[in-house]
Amino acid sequence: MTTGSGGAAVSLRDVSKTFQTASGPMQVVDSVSVDIEAGSFVSVIGPSGCGKTTVVRMVGDLLAPSGGDILIDGLPPSAARAARQFGFVFQRPTLVEWRSVLRNVTLPLDVLGWSRKDKENRGRELLELVGLEDFADHRPDQISGGMQQRVAIARALSYDPGVLIMDEPFGALDLITRDRMGFELLRIHAEAGKTILFVTHSIDEAVLLSDRVLVMGPRPTAVQKFEQVDLPRPRVPDHRDDPTFIGLAHELREMLEPHD
Repeated sequence: MTTGSGGAAVSLRDVSKTFQTASGPMQVVDSVSVDIEAGSFVSVIGPSGCGKTTVVRMVGDLLAPSGGDILIDGLPPSAARAARQFGFVFQRPTLVEWRSVLRNVTLPLDVLGWSRKDKENRGRELLELVGLEDFADHRPDQISGGMQQRVAIARALSYDPGVLIMDEPFGALDLITRDRMGFELLRIHAEAGKTILFVTHSIDEAVLLSDRVLVMGPRPTAVQKFEQVDLPRPRVPDHRDDPTFIGLAHELREMLEPHD
């Protein structure tokens, strides 16, 4: 199944993944084809264990596909990684405990050889973007889990990639913090203009945040639907009461519920 159109920031064509196990080959991803428009916010949902994370890890050059092609701004994932075309945010922030918040944000820029002045200017710019400018000199253990994840987002944006890949970034947070972080991410998306590929288990979160929702089927996963979210931006909490939100969330829930 092919979904999407031209002008894609991320394009997958007939992408598959098979793992070799002790009991033989296990196909996890089956012929996924999709185009993700530049600047859009796309959430990926599907049954637990269906292969959502496998798909985004292939996009992020953390796994090699068994078949098919992936392009990020016209480059295969390995070349896109080398060109700093995407940033990756994991479920846990994985910050360096002994570095300050600012120095965690600028860690990729150390690797790239940026000057001290340029690193500090860029780091402080990003801390302002994620609302942590007053915590630059704190260590990770001195800030909350939600703040740590904002540091991880800032770090992923440090070298100004066009695409941000996020694999269940709020999964370890409590519900109140998770909700607040969702709206923080929408603000960052609006201000930074990045393409976001966002994996979540929450249907409501996917509908509230996204321009489109990519619905994956059971393993071996394939695209079931690439659904447009027809809600105005900026999104606000009251959109949860909008009939469009309620109807789409119900439709997606019905689609993902197991049927005998």
